[in-house]
Amino acid sequence: GSEDDSKIHALVRVVDSGKGMADDYLRDRLFVPFSQEDTFQPGTGLGLSIVKQIVDSLGGTINVKSDEGVGTEIEVNLSLNAADQPASDLASDDITRVLAPKVQDLHMVLLDPWAGRPDTERTARLQKTLREVCERWFGMRVSKSTLVGDHDADFYLYSEPPPIDALVEAVRTGGLKATTGKKIPLILVCLNAANAIAVSRDSSKRLVEAGAVVEVIPQPCGPRKLARALGLCLKKVHEVTETSREGREGENGSVLNSAEGVAASRRPANASESAQLPESKRSESTPPPWRRERKTANESVPLSSAVAFPSPPPSEPKTPGIENQLRTPSKRPEESSEKRANGTGGGEPDPNAPLRILVVDDNSINLHLLTTFMKRNGYDYSAAENGLLAVQNYRENCVALTDTPSNGAAPRTPIDYVLMDINMPVMNGVEATKRIREIEREFKLKAAGIIALTGLGSTEAKREAEAAGVDVFLPKPVKFGELKKLLVRR
Repeated sequence: GSEDDSKIHALVRVVDSGKGMADDYLRDRLFVPFSQEDTFQPGTGLGLSIVKQIVDSLGGTINVKSDEGVGTEIEVNLSLNAADQPASDLASDDITRVLAPKVQDLHMVLLDPWAGRPDTERTARLQKTLREVCERWFGMRVSKSTLVGDHDADFYLYSEPPPIDALVEAVRTGGLKATTGKKIPLILVCLNAANAIAVSRDSSKRLVEAGAVVEVIPQPCGPRKLARALGLCLKKVHEVTETSREGREGENGSVLNSAEGVAASRRPANASESAQLPESKRSESTPPPWRRERKTANESVPLSSAVAFPSPPPSEPKTPGIENQLRTPSKRPEESSEKRANGTGGGEPDPNAPLRILVVDDNSINLHLLTTFMKRNGYDYSAAENGLLAVQNYRENCVALTDTPSNGAAPRTPIDYVLMDINMPVMNGVEATKRIREIEREFKLKAAGIIALTGLGSTEAKREAEAAGVDVFLPKPVKFGELKKLLVRR
């Protein structure tokens, strides 16, 4: 056949019922960078411009139809080369392949606390997708319920966060324990990343404090993200089991069988290995650095490390440079000086002091937008135009921090967050992230949260960034409302 016969033809169609767009905007400015029909709406007007670049780079076409007050329909047509290998032959250490035998035949109970509500169609679609993933990818048994209390369950999964008070009470009264007494993990799926962060900050913390094993993940929730969440649940339950086992062994010599996993009665003798993922994928299931110090399942875990925020693989004219150290809040130097004089500068941070943030981006427009955002929100920030300058900035801050008396307090980070562009000259964001993590280990300091700001990129590039130490991905154009929700005191 012809060369075209080897191509896979794909159609991506997206329809919404939003406000729509005017004909002149569709004709003249739809794909123009930084162009918005309604400048009062959030965003920077880069989204469709980036989409057009991606589609053009793949040799595809994009067609947009829109009616004001009705909505928009977008169709993307692509002709793609078939993969050299079938999906079943890809990476044997893929997390979904590793996890499948660990959870095969285990019982997943999908919970819907809002059953019967008028707007449950979206929830029903999500539950259908989750059921298919659990059954077809992992070979799990799946059932539905409106309440916890099925003691035959191995996992509970809420397709959206439930009323937290009732759930905390269920945990305290044993509703999340199997007949064997083992804890049944609870996975909370949230509508989006912002919702997941909010739930993690409050609801999951309360559940963990009540004794539950909890993971929080945002939509979209595909096989890999769900696999990471399941793997983390298995690991936590195993840790709780081992802790309980050691306690009982010390009391009366009664030792739990080491084969106990989430459902010991129906698992083989190697089930205790359920949480052990291959080293090559360990970075995907290890909590982000700003949570790595937490050791046990009973400690508060703000957000599941299963979270992979949607990401395709972003100053003032006188942007603060490397000389701007983040040691002291720029707006309150007298207070910071007093703290250093009292020997508390390296101890517990002042809860009223602004967060210290390092912004890294080689694009002057992006850097200006980000630093303006920092200034308006009162953050103590510094900026760097490439990865090398960022690494130098970070090291100098570490040196400055270690020169400040710690008064015996736990080590902390000189910078709370790094906003890291990935594609940069001199040194890219992945290499810079790797070196920052090395500096933290060298100085034995608490790890900063590294948020990658990404435009175009492949899945492989994202995995490389995760392995280097990136914690969260935010797609360009950055939504400052989403970014602000991530920048919380740790």
